[in-house]
Amino acid sequence: MTIELNETWLHGKYDNGEINTGLSYVAVNDPDYFFHGDSGNEVITEIHTYWLSNDVTTEEAFNWWVNAFLS
Repeated sequence: MTIELNETWLHGKYDNGEINTGLSYVAVNDPDYFFHGDSGNEVITEIHTYWLSNDVTTEEAFNWWVNAFLS
């Protein structure tokens, strides 16, 4: 049995915000940003790609995206 590490693994609340893969949104607490729909899906895909390509937790991948794109 293989486990598929799809984007739903990112779903949840984090110290720096929230990812909701079911409703396709990413909310960032500081600074306050909200991405939904197509832009939310793009952000989720970017975070997911980074998470799969690096030896990091989902929270570290989320924080990487916040620091890389919103700082």
